[in-house]
Amino acid sequence: MVNGAAGPTAALCRLSRPGTLASRGGTWQGARMADTPPSAAGGILIALCTIGGTVVGLTQGQVTIGFLAGLVIGSLGAVAIWLRDHRR
Repeated sequence: MVNGAAGPTAALCRLSRPGTLASRGGTWQGARMADTPPSAAGGILIALCTIGGTVVGLTQGQVTIGFLAGLVIGSLGAVAIWLRDHRR
Protein backbone atom coordinates (compact mmCIF):
# COMPACT_ATOMS: atom_id res chain seq x y z
CA MET A 1 0.00 0.00 0.00
CA VAL A 2 1.61 3.27 -1.08
CA ASN A 3 -0.28 6.02 0.75
CA GLY A 4 -2.30 4.04 3.22
CA ALA A 5 -1.59 3.79 6.93
CA ALA A 6 -1.09 0.13 7.71
CA GLY A 7 0.84 -1.71 10.36
CA PRO A 8 2.78 -0.22 13.28
CA THR A 9 3.30 3.18 11.59
CA ALA A 10 -0.44 3.85 11.67
CA ALA A 11 -0.23 4.60 15.40
CA LEU A 12 2.42 7.29 14.81
CA CYS A 13 0.21 9.37 12.53
CA ARG A 14 -1.55 12.25 14.27
CA LEU A 15 -4.93 13.37 13.11
CA SER A 16 -5.62 17.05 12.70
CA ARG A 17 -8.08 18.85 14.91
CA PRO A 18 -11.54 19.29 13.39
CA GLY A 19 -11.71 22.25 11.02
CA THR A 20 -7.96 22.84 10.88
CA LEU A 21 -4.99 21.67 8.87
CA ALA A 22 -2.57 21.68 11.78
CA SER A 23 -2.40 18.94 14.37
CA ARG A 24 -1.47 21.13 17.33
CA GLY A 25 -2.41 24.48 18.79
CA GLY A 26 -0.38 27.64 18.45
CA THR A 27 0.19 27.39 14.74
CA TRP A 28 -0.29 30.07 12.11
CA GLN A 29 -3.99 29.25 11.91
CA GLY A 30 -4.63 30.61 15.37
CA ALA A 31 -3.35 34.08 14.53
CA ARG A 32 -5.69 36.81 13.38
CA MET A 33 -5.22 38.55 10.07
CA ALA A 34 -3.69 42.00 10.00
CA ASP A 35 -6.09 44.92 10.25
CA THR A 36 -3.99 47.20 8.06
CA PRO A 37 -4.47 47.21 4.30
CA PRO A 38 -1.54 46.07 2.16
CA SER A 39 0.91 48.76 1.15
CA ALA A 40 1.01 50.07 -2.40
CA ALA A 41 3.86 48.80 -4.53
CA GLY A 42 5.77 51.30 -6.63
CA GLY A 43 8.35 48.86 -7.96
CA ILE A 44 6.34 48.33 -11.11
CA LEU A 45 6.89 51.99 -11.96
CA ILE A 46 10.64 51.54 -11.73
CA ALA A 47 10.51 48.50 -14.02
CA LEU A 48 8.16 50.00 -16.62
CA CYS A 49 9.87 53.39 -16.76
CA THR A 50 13.29 51.77 -17.05
CA ILE A 51 12.15 49.60 -19.94
CA GLY A 52 10.30 52.50 -21.56
CA GLY A 53 13.30 54.80 -21.16
CA THR A 54 15.52 52.18 -22.77
CA VAL A 55 13.17 51.86 -25.75
CA VAL A 56 12.94 55.64 -26.18
CA GLY A 57 16.72 55.90 -25.82
CA LEU A 58 17.16 53.19 -28.42
CA THR A 59 15.10 55.14 -30.95
CA GLN A 60 17.16 58.28 -30.22
CA GLY A 61 20.52 56.50 -30.31
CA GLN A 62 21.15 57.12 -26.59
CA VAL A 63 20.27 53.88 -24.83
CA THR A 64 22.20 54.59 -21.62
CA ILE A 65 20.71 58.04 -21.17
CA GLY A 66 17.21 56.67 -21.82
CA PHE A 67 17.79 53.86 -19.34
CA LEU A 68 19.03 56.24 -16.65
CA ALA A 69 16.25 58.75 -17.28
CA GLY A 70 13.64 55.99 -17.03
CA LEU A 71 15.27 54.74 -13.85
CA VAL A 72 15.17 58.20 -12.27
CA ILE A 73 11.57 58.88 -13.34
CA GLY A 74 10.42 55.46 -12.11
CA SER A 75 12.24 55.88 -8.82
CA LEU A 76 10.67 59.30 -8.25
CA GLY A 77 7.25 57.80 -8.96
CA ALA A 78 7.90 54.92 -6.55
CA VAL A 79 9.01 57.34 -3.83
CA ALA A 80 5.87 59.44 -4.43
CA ILE A 81 3.67 56.35 -4.05
CA TRP A 82 5.56 55.34 -0.91
CA LEU A 83 5.12 58.80 0.61
CA ARG A 84 1.41 58.83 -0.17
CA ASP A 85 0.97 55.35 1.28
CA HIS A 86 3.13 56.15 4.32
CA ARG A 87 0.88 59.09 5.27
CA ARG A 88 -2.26 56.93 5.36
